[in-house]
Amino acid sequence: MRNFLDSNTRRKVELLITLNKEDGLGFEELSRRLHVSRPTIFRDVEEIQEKFQEWQLTEAELKTKKATVYFVVNTDYSIHQIFLNYLEENLNYQALVEIFHSGSINLKDFAKKHFVSYNSLYKKLSSKNKLLKNFDLKFVTNKQAELAGNERQLRFFYSEFFWYSYSGIKWPFPNISRQSLKKLIKPIELIRGKKLGFVEKEKILYDLAVFMSRIQQGHFIPTAILRHEILKDNPNFDYFDQLLKPLFAKFVPKATKMQAKSENAFLYVFLFAEEYHLKDNKTVGDLLFYCQTHQLQAVEITNQWFQMVYQNFSMNASAEEYSLLYTNLVHKHVKALTFKGAGSLSGIDLSSSIYLHPEVTPQAEYLFKQLYERHPILLKNKDFLEENYRFLIGQYIKQKRKNLSICVLSVFGEEFTGIIKHRAFQGMDIDVDVSGTINKDTDLVVTDRKYEHIDFDPKKILYWESIPTKQSIFRIQNFIHQNFGFSQER
Repeated sequence: MRNFLDSNTRRKVELLITLNKEDGLGFEELSRRLHVSRPTIFRDVEEIQEKFQEWQLTEAELKTKKATVYFVVNTDYSIHQIFLNYLEENLNYQALVEIFHSGSINLKDFAKKHFVSYNSLYKKLSSKNKLLKNFDLKFVTNKQAELAGNERQLRFFYSEFFWYSYSGIKWPFPNISRQSLKKLIKPIELIRGKKLGFVEKEKILYDLAVFMSRIQQGHFIPTAILRHEILKDNPNFDYFDQLLKPLFAKFVPKATKMQAKSENAFLYVFLFAEEYHLKDNKTVGDLLFYCQTHQLQAVEITNQWFQMVYQNFSMNASAEEYSLLYTNLVHKHVKALTFKGAGSLSGIDLSSSIYLHPEVTPQAEYLFKQLYERHPILLKNKDFLEENYRFLIGQYIKQKRKNLSICVLSVFGEEFTGIIKHRAFQGMDIDVDVSGTINKDTDLVVTDRKYEHIDFDPKKILYWESIPTKQSIFRIQNFIHQNFGFSQER
């Protein structure tokens, strides 16, 4: 969603995110990290402080003390609220929200209302067509401005748009009753075979509100959705359709039978594309059987993915892990085949939450390239698929690896090595050999001072105190994970 912000505002958001990870940073360091001048950082800090006052924000504060900036936030306050405040002031964002609720906006009236010129507004809206192209959408602007594209992509875009901006902080659908939509949760839970978690339920309510808003405006999903491959001879969909028929009739009494069935089909496909399994269950078993008995493109792509993975990884997963990996990949591939632009607005890389073998990223890119050459339809979900390939590999596939060899140089000599190993490297998700000798297999040297005659790559020499502090140990461990990290074995 940061793509909707202008460059100056986006930099301020990055500044806050950077400060939120640290206990204060100097202007010079902020300048280096954000690649802008020191005066620019100083001005940004002042403007953020002014915004906080304008928003009457008391839960967060930006302080400066002796050329160091501190971001102080209440523990019960999410900085996402600050991000949302910036978004809601953004002209492109406001235009997209109004277009969603009204269908279109009059450019002249909208420009006048927001104190900008017609030409400036036109340029701002047109500048987002590059991002919208990922979704096969575009701004169509003349006297009126609207979002042009097929109904499936419009709904998918706005589902991502509202969720990654509001994220449950507040209900952004004034014309839709959240309480009434909750009646649809029970049928969804019956199909998924489990109770929905709080956030999962909230996300689905947002999706339902987007769909219902479009229906109320007279926009229905074309009947072509009924030919979607995941619906073919699918008893789960037939059951889902029967559950939803009476509820849909109450929400949209004037809808035809085919319109109702198409809407139920779209909802089923959409929910299927978003599903993720944390543990083995009946739904996983049912899907595996369905995949074995039906010719599906999503299954074909998943099988090709596994064929290539077996050539590049040590695939040593349990039966349950294999089932989960296979099933979750089918869900991801259904999403990539059904929608375009997945992940374009989230700004989140799931794989960054797992320490990965350095080779995983190029291998994920290789997997995508091979699959894309066979299935060009995957191209507009490139980032989404590569990210999820890295994430799933990190979760389920054991990597070929050797132990990391670390030489610890201490003024206390060899007798200190055992203590250091226990204190600094025990419990890491990397197998570590610690010695006091540099040899041809040494990967890293950690030393308590600059010894004059060390013959080793300076980039792989790290320094800490004679008696390492917790902060230094964390810094060393973080370096190891970033440069030698492997995904955890399971």
